[in-house]
Amino acid sequence: MAKRKNTQAEEVTSIIEYNGKSYTLMSIDLSANRNVKEIPYNVKEFTEKFDNGDICRDPLIQRTADQWSSAKKSKFILSILLNRPVGTILTAKGRADSKSYTQKTLIDGLQRSTAISDYINNRFALSKNTAPIRCCYRDDDGNIITENFDLAGKKFKALPDVLKEAILEYRLTVYSYEGFSDEELDDIVFCVNNGSSFKPFQKLRTVLGSAMMEYLQPVCDGVFWEKAESIKTKNDGVLGCVVRTLMLLKDFPFKSLSTSEMITFAEEFAESGSIKEIEQLNSLFNQLDSIIHRQMEDEEYTFLTPCNIPHLIKNLYKYNTTENLSNGNYTAFLNYFLTSEDYKEYNRYCCKLASGGGLYSRATVEKRQDIIDNALDNFISDMTKSA
Repeated sequence: MAKRKNTQAEEVTSIIEYNGKSYTLMSIDLSANRNVKEIPYNVKEFTEKFDNGDICRDPLIQRTADQWSSAKKSKFILSILLNRPVGTILTAKGRADSKSYTQKTLIDGLQRSTAISDYINNRFALSKNTAPIRCCYRDDDGNIITENFDLAGKKFKALPDVLKEAILEYRLTVYSYEGFSDEELDDIVFCVNNGSSFKPFQKLRTVLGSAMMEYLQPVCDGVFWEKAESIKTKNDGVLGCVVRTLMLLKDFPFKSLSTSEMITFAEEFAESGSIKEIEQLNSLFNQLDSIIHRQMEDEEYTFLTPCNIPHLIKNLYKYNTTENLSNGNYTAFLNYFLTSEDYKEYNRYCCKLASGGGLYSRATVEKRQDIIDNALDNFISDMTKSA
């Protein structure tokens, strides 16, 4: 087939018509109120501002500060000593303090910033596997030799002054975003980290954005999670459990509770979710905490797993629609359920199907929910008859 010849309109893409006149595109208009500038911080200057709060972390869309292992932090410090590039750090003026817009907020680079601060403040020693660094030595006669200096196991205070100075004077690449809205900054952070080392649940933060995370974070920080020892705040396991619970409460049409569908749900919830729904969710977690903390035995807390908690919260929501029943009655139900044949059947859909995607497939999720909900119905019926 012959190739179609381009029309003049297709070729001249830089011409626009406005108010009857023709204009040629000259450049992109970068609005003056959205400024991105490089701040010439060295490590010493940046760390002082990071430690005293002039530069603070963004708690809503960033991961926790404990993601890097000792080995990874040690390699990062070694890169600084060797004067190698360590990537850019992004801050935003006003992100964390919407009233004064004077505080800079760290929106990307938390792990690097924390590693620098922790090492300079002697909170960790370099890994025993840290490679030695080649240094020049001079004796009293002026003779110079080149030999290795062993870094393994050394804290900052144990380094010679020359090496301390090399770290403190290392020039970081720090960019400051000024005049951007929170939504624009959310998009920037998402683009910077898209496809990088975020764990699946950690991507939920950037997808939900700071507007939703402002209300979801208190749910994740609740005292309830202290009893759920199998769920870790690191890598945002708590946030993942919260999102799965929301999916069940909202009857989201999922094929499975996989991380990819959680991302899809998070995208929709960021657009259409309500604060009222989050407040209701938080109330349910607080109610369940009150029940298990005051009235259940320690060994029963093993039931609080990532698989079970969303079902338990939805079951409690169902229980709350029943009139004239107290928390004590729900405690009695849990004590009954966890020793019943119903629980043995329920548990079969948690254990035997744990491999592959079966644990969170829609059919398996619905089966578990049906078992615990039917058990609740039967318990309430029997309790009403005996009253």
